[in-house]
Amino acid sequence: TTTTTTTTVTTTPDVVILDDDDDDDDAEDDALDEFPDEYRPHCDGGCDGSPHLHGGRVATMLLYCAVASHGGATTFTNARAVAAPKPRDAVFFSYLDKATNTMDTGITTHSGCPVLEGDKWVVTLWMRRGISAEDVWSQYDPSGARHA
Repeated sequence: TTTTTTTTVTTTPDVVILDDDDDDDDAEDDALDEFPDEYRPHCDGGCDGSPHLHGGRVATMLLYCAVASHGGATTFTNARAVAAPKPRDAVFFSYLDKATNTMDTGITTHSGCPVLEGDKWVVTLWMRRGISAEDVWSQYDPSGARHA
């Protein structure tokens, strides 16, 4: 059996927008399970449209120190975007809607693709809202729930 998938790719300097017409990704998902150097799709903050909790994460910045020669891109699943930066580039994304004080509804879900060749070194910076010298970040989990 042969399966054909058509993918439309639109590019800007460092971002690729994917439009895949294949709704059955099970085989692709199974293949990705074979690679240990990846991060499965996840959100760094709340991705359910809930109100922001004091002390919770509101944004992420990924600083790319080294990039793999093959693989290792960062994908934003629900935004249908892929960041394939060069060394010393950064990707910033916020998951807080300041107008409504609510978290996004999954558009910042992201993953790190497997590194197929070379090395990938990334520094992750998480920004929080409501943190100060007196009200330190370690008192809160990523969503803003206070630790007991």
